Amino acid sequence: MLAYNNLKLVNNPEQYHGQNVQGPFFEGWYYKTVVESGGSIIVIVGTFMPPNQSSDNPRSQPHTFIMVFRTPNTTECLYYLYPIADFEFENHKSFGYTLKVGKSLFTNDGFKLNLDAKDLNWQPEQDDIQFLNKVKSEREMMTKDLAVEQAKYERVEYSIIAEANFTDIIRLDSSLYKPTIMGPFAYLPILECYHGVVNVFHKSSGFIKFNKGAESEIISLNGDGYIEKDHGYNFPKSWIWIQTHSFSNESGSCLLISIADVPLLSDIGLLSKAVESLPVIGKKIVSKCAITGFLVNLYHSRTKQTYNLSFYTGAKIQQIDFVCSDDNGTPIQKLTTMISKGNIELKIETRRVLGTGVPLPGPCKTGKGMIMLVEESITVTVHVILKVDGKIVFDDTGHEAGMEVVGDMDRLRNRI
Repeated sequence: MLAYNNLKLVNNPEQYHGQNVQGPFFEGWYYKTVVESGGSIIVIVGTFMPPNQSSDNPRSQPHTFIMVFRTPNTTECLYYLYPIADFEFENHKSFGYTLKVGKSLFTNDGFKLNLDAKDLNWQPEQDDIQFLNKVKSEREMMTKDLAVEQAKYERVEYSIIAEANFTDIIRLDSSLYKPTIMGPFAYLPILECYHGVVNVFHKSSGFIKFNKGAESEIISLNGDGYIEKDHGYNFPKSWIWIQTHSFSNESGSCLLISIADVPLLSDIGLLSKAVESLPVIGKKIVSKCAITGFLVNLYHSRTKQTYNLSFYTGAKIQQIDFVCSDDNGTPIQKLTTMISKGNIELKIETRRVLGTGVPLPGPCKTGKGMIMLVEESITVTVHVILKVDGKIVFDDTGHEAGMEVVGDMDRLRNRI
């Protein structure tokens, strides 16, 4: 059924793909707002369906969720969990969607939150320890002897009320060849994970109120925003993800880059099972049916020009280098990426403070549920230089950028 939905909705990546789908399955919408007063508010709404229901852990059961985290004053990611029956959706006829989770409402042009602290679900501390050990192991492959102290975020029982409205929305260009950011690969109905961009950029207005007992904090949501989403069976094995839409000079511009180790045959699909059953060579064929794909999209607001340097356009990654160093006692990771296509050359330099990322849950297709899987930094700076025919047409620095570096980076780079 998911393969059918993927083809049916190939021109509407923003819409819900899980109707009548059995687990394992996940789908999530990522709302990011960079507020004028400084910092970011991230809201993620989604659903999770396990392959079975053998566990008593609420996060391993079919459920719908809303995550909230922010900078500054970041606490542990707030995870509001609801029964799957509390999830309602409407896919609009031409474009867009309406999602309802409990008393909260989400569309492509805004959201309303009504979150009660009693619906918060905290991950067992042992799972947090296992996750942090995983992050440490992955990081040590690049940092060598650099000392990194992982930030520890307190658990705060917040109730939240919010309302956000989006205007001046910029959407991703599409065509028959490129119905989504994934290009022609969007037509493959059996991939493990599909990425979509809902709003490349929008202006945001509204407020969010954090309530803790008798105390409350109100933050204006006036600023700039972005929406993307993922759905499928599972996250990639390894990936790099960077996104920013808050540039110093080129207001309204947006950069997305995603590099991932992507299996072309989902190991739970009927086709992959048939291939895997072949004597001797079956499992090897399935393991080899994978690519390191990259999605790169730069929207230049001043010229209203979109530069797509994704792998399916013939673009090539010429350089991808990590450098980790100690900056007066602060552990810094710098990533330099060079991508070219014909007469276009894009250079991206990111800088993030190691150990400051927020641990986030992600789907596990084996039935473990929404487990701690991702460390996301949302205070990254990104310097972007775009040249066309050797002439600089874009040179600016993005702030409050999101960045994830997950998995084996040596393997990822070697496969490019």
